[in-house]
Amino acid sequence: MTDIHAHILPGLDDGPETVEESIDMIYTAYENGTDRIFAASHGNCYPYSTVDYYEVLEYLRKKLKGYQIPVEILPGMELYFDDHLYEKLDRKEVITMNHGSYVLLEFDFREQPEQVNQAICQIQAIGYRVILAHPERYYFMQDNPEFIYELIKQDCAMQINKGSLFGEFGTYAARLAYAMLRSNLVQVVASDAHGYAGRTISMDRIRRFLIKEFSVEYAELLLEKNPDRIINNEEIQTLQPHHLTFI
Repeated sequence: MTDIHAHILPGLDDGPETVEESIDMIYTAYENGTDRIFAASHGNCYPYSTVDYYEVLEYLRKKLKGYQIPVEILPGMELYFDDHLYEKLDRKEVITMNHGSYVLLEFDFREQPEQVNQAICQIQAIGYRVILAHPERYYFMQDNPEFIYELIKQDCAMQINKGSLFGEFGTYAARLAYAMLRSNLVQVVASDAHGYAGRTISMDRIRRFLIKEFSVEYAELLLEKNPDRIINNEEIQTLQPHHLTFI
């Protein structure tokens, strides 16, 4: 499996503080079936540069090689939308997913749908493809679930957190995440792990859940095939979406 959204680089954001904790996280992921992880640190709301990011990334890769942990760590950032993001994308001051055209995008949880739609359209207009991080957790999505369908039709991909389905972010997020899966409104499931404990990196439970509740093919699409397409900068596969009624 490939986890496209995990905060595993030590000391950069609100993820692990030490490289030892990072190693523990990655080894746990490996033991539970993950062999590739995007080091998706918060990219534009912490005081570090892309140079700092790459230094920590290479240091972690060398540590993994020394411990003989066969997990590939890929570059990428979770980007918080603000008025400066367009400029930072243009100046390459933030990192896209494996240096391709995909952007993992996060919004304020209380943002207005009109502003979200405008921002996504503008980012697409300058040549990027948007993956919206954890839409099921946003209040503006929980209040207006039809907006998810509208964004899917505008070629915006959806990445839900595996923990949402197990109630880690509350009842509303859990119900919306499941409804999205049922309506083909999810393209990727990721961990959004921030440490060794709490919001964990293990993906085996979500794989079993997807197989049991849906199918092996659906699990493979969300955990393997679409992440592969992101790595290779190819078009993500979207199943026929259905209108979503969330109560």
